Amino acid sequence: MSDEEREMQRHRDHIVNEILVNRCPRPDCRQPFDEFSNCLALNCFRCKAAFCGLCFKDCGTQANAHAHVRKVCSMHLPPPRRCAALPTAANDRPRSAPAAPTLWTWRP
Repeated sequence: MSDEEREMQRHRDHIVNEILVNRCPRPDCRQPFDEFSNCLALNCFRCKAAFCGLCFKDCGTQANAHAHVRKVCSMHLPPPRRCAALPTAANDRPRSAPAAPTLWTWRP
């Protein structure tokens, strides 16, 4: 393997191992983790750090991590608003709103 190929391999390894792998944000831990589901307020199983799964800010406690994810994190996107005029089901419509118009008709 040439020097150039070794250098390319070193860069590839750095990208895969340090950039693409999610890790605990504490510098003395850096425990990698694969995936998580549901809540974005995460805990490191090794050092017990509580942190945001969006921006990886160390929040100290689990309660602070939940509050950060809900209200503070700049990467957090609010859930989409539902329009009252376009209900998801016939019974899910406010009493004062008219029925949503039918946009298409199915014909066999």
